[in-house]
Amino acid sequence: MADESLLVQKLLEELSQTQYACSELKKLSGGTANYLYRGTLIEHLDSQVDAPEAVTKTVVIKHSEDHVPGLWLRSFHQWMSEPGQASLRATISQNEEARKLKCKITYDSFLKVLEIYPDLVEGHMETLKAVKDAMTAEFSLNERPLGEDGSWGLIHGDFWTGNVLLPDAPWQEIRNPDQAPNRLFIIDWELAQFGHRAIDVGAMMADLYERKHFKDVDTVIPAMKGFADGYGRISDEMAFRTAIHAGVHLICWHIRGNPNLPLSVPMDKVLSALALGRDFVLKGWEKDRQWFESSVLAPLFTTL
Repeated sequence: MADESLLVQKLLEELSQTQYACSELKKLSGGTANYLYRGTLIEHLDSQVDAPEAVTKTVVIKHSEDHVPGLWLRSFHQWMSEPGQASLRATISQNEEARKLKCKITYDSFLKVLEIYPDLVEGHMETLKAVKDAMTAEFSLNERPLGEDGSWGLIHGDFWTGNVLLPDAPWQEIRNPDQAPNRLFIIDWELAQFGHRAIDVGAMMADLYERKHFKDVDTVIPAMKGFADGYGRISDEMAFRTAIHAGVHLICWHIRGNPNLPLSVPMDKVLSALALGRDFVLKGWEKDRQWFESSVLAPLFTTL
């Protein structure tokens, strides 16, 4: 605890010389790879009215709420591929620590989770190991691969619902071009890196589904379709890669909580989630499009 108090003090000192100076930092639960704090600002920040507009303003005007995260993500991926972002790409591509961490908490971990429950890997170990080996090898590549379908590039790296901040006002359907747009704020960029864009798409699809599976929130099913439709058409190869990552993300739910506490849901829910995540991985690796077309990931394969 002494080390943590020292860390808090050092953070307060660092922030004291910026516009984000805080009177206190309160530790929050959560955070897979680092500490999470809520800071109390000493002074309110300046108004954001004159801040530069996000690249997705016209996207927000034209589409409904459930499409927006997918539209934003597609526009972000495209924007980061433009010639004008060459310098930014070069800088973020050097974020090797983020790549190592992302690999550690996903492809290095999913098989270890499944092995806790031997019945889940029985008869599938060879394929699951092949997936693990192939995906972890990609994270260690020195040369950056170039996907023919634009599937490789800079990614957010931690794109899930908790990193999409909503406004503190009711969502307004945009009915004319002069109406002020609704605003979403995408946060938590420390895992931005070079990688396969299926990581961003798959993480959001799996995160949405977790709310259906564990909390029985029915509205996430149409939200998953809206997100996939918003992101737009993808190649079959990209769809299968996205399904694999969605499966890995769902499996790794098991390790995202506090390791000192018991699992927060009944074991039957845990096992069914892990089994479904495993099936996403296996069927994605086998490229079984017919299976996915009748699954909760169908929007990845049926988007117009």
